[in-house]
Amino acid sequence: MSDPQKPDVKPEDIRRTTRDHAEVRARLEAWLDAHQPGAHVSELVVPSSGMSSETLLFDATWDDADAPTVADELLRPSVIYAPAVRALIDAVPVHSVAHITGGGLPGNLNRVIGDAADAVVDPTSWEAPRIFSELQRIGDVDTDEMRRVFNLGIGMVVAVPPEVVADAASVLDGHGLAAAVIGEVVAGSGRVRFTS
Repeated sequence: MSDPQKPDVKPEDIRRTTRDHAEVRARLEAWLDAHQPGAHVSELVVPSSGMSSETLLFDATWDDADAPTVADELLRPSVIYAPAVRALIDAVPVHSVAHITGGGLPGNLNRVIGDAADAVVDPTSWEAPRIFSELQRIGDVDTDEMRRVFNLGIGMVVAVPPEVVADAASVLDGHGLAAAVIGEVVAGSGRVRFTS
């Protein structure tokens, strides 16, 4: 039975939002109309995972009027990497693959480099999507915390030998994915280090 104090949105609705954003938004609007007259979906707050009890306004926007809302950015469909990674594994030697999810590069890349190596990552080698700088600004989050919580636009890391980097990039490009060399694996102790 639905709790009249909470919107009738289930976890599976959140997972479906990449396909049914309008439907979920309509259900939230209906709940608000019934339980909080005069409120709008854009006034909902969302707990910001990994950032204590801070909240993020769903309708927060950045400076330019044509920019999407934070909600639009957070509901953008995920990239499906499996076909490209499969093709890459078939085309070049792949040492390891890390899907960068919650925990960012430090919490995911360290799982695939082993105890005798470090990943040295150059954060200037790619441009993080604007949503991350806005989340950092809105939440007043320091850079180290951002790196520990978010992927900062790096959804998948594939470690390949240096001599096949160009071939690997070509395979990924053929699948519509932009590849960048973001660092290197060096002797170490299983850590992920940033150059700046």
